Amino acid sequence: MQTSTLNEPKRETEKVTSKPSADGKNFVSIQVLRGVAALLVVLLHLAGREMLCKNVPHVLYPFSSELIGFFAVDTFFIISGFVMCTAHYNDFKIPGRIKLFIQKRFIRLFPFYWLTCIPLLFIKHLPINSKLFGALVLVPHYANRINTVAWTLAYELMFLMLFACCLKFSRKALPYLMGAWLVCIILGNILPLPEVKDLGYFNTFISPYNIDFLLGIALSMLVHKTKLLPYPPFIAIGVALLLADIPLKQSGIWINGPFDHVIAISIPSALLAYGMIALEQQKDVRFPTPLVALGDASYSVYLVHYVIIDAFATTWQQIGSSYAIIPWSLATACVIPFVCVGVYFFVEKPLFTGLRNRIIRRPSASARNSELRVEAVEAKV
Repeated sequence: MQTSTLNEPKRETEKVTSKPSADGKNFVSIQVLRGVAALLVVLLHLAGREMLCKNVPHVLYPFSSELIGFFAVDTFFIISGFVMCTAHYNDFKIPGRIKLFIQKRFIRLFPFYWLTCIPLLFIKHLPINSKLFGALVLVPHYANRINTVAWTLAYELMFLMLFACCLKFSRKALPYLMGAWLVCIILGNILPLPEVKDLGYFNTFISPYNIDFLLGIALSMLVHKTKLLPYPPFIAIGVALLLADIPLKQSGIWINGPFDHVIAISIPSALLAYGMIALEQQKDVRFPTPLVALGDASYSVYLVHYVIIDAFATTWQQIGSSYAIIPWSLATACVIPFVCVGVYFFVEKPLFTGLRNRIIRRPSASARNSELRVEAVEAKV
């Protein structure tokens, strides 16, 4: 992950240069943030299960705060907006790219999610009905019915479809389209709309959580169009503002309005993300390999860890009243991330690669040359 020195030959693992790649894969700092967010989600849910055990020490108590959940979800959404815009930065207004985008994103989102739903159907003994089908297709009202954490996937799906619509237009129109969405979010939360707010899709569309995606797109545009500013102030301010949420939460004055969470968590998280990107581009830094691996496997970690927790629900109940909960909590906190990373390498990644190669047709050489000419013209405009 580190840049080679002048005396060393270049290697494939070489750290990224200051210029962003077209697919966004060279932003190792983004993967590190993903890894941190994924690990915090695991610890949060393990701490929540541990807190149900009474009269015993709670070794994971420091991770039981809902602030951790807010930070993790906001970070995931900001990164989704950043990566999606960066990966498809040159795909705007190019024929056939919308179809290709939807195919790739649906293959990434749904098959592995459906696969993780199978064991949960038996663990939870869920009846087969319309609500179950709604959960499988990520209808907002029912998305968390099978896998509790899948409610965030309904937001991802909403953003995916809206971004696909944006690809129909010029890239110059993206800030205006996203600005229009921001206006809808603001108006939807300050205007009295009791009859409409009962609709799940509309409620998801105007949720302040979507501002995270918009912040991610803004970060991508800044990285592509402007010179990165020095990283220390952004990292320091982001971390300081996030830590300041702890006393605010304890005082009971935190998150009283629909946009308080955006101010308290989303904006500091975006500042931290910008600082991490700038750090990577400006310094010769080596990021911890385990966090990078967790970032690569973040989707598996996010979905599979709750399957494991639900699968061992009976074990938690049996040992919850004894001091055996201490080694059990520590063991699960260590083992679950490793298991999820293994699932990524041996299940999710081969599944995605196989389906992509089977379903998605690669463009012919002539079609690709035509796309390159369009991109060259757009670059001059």
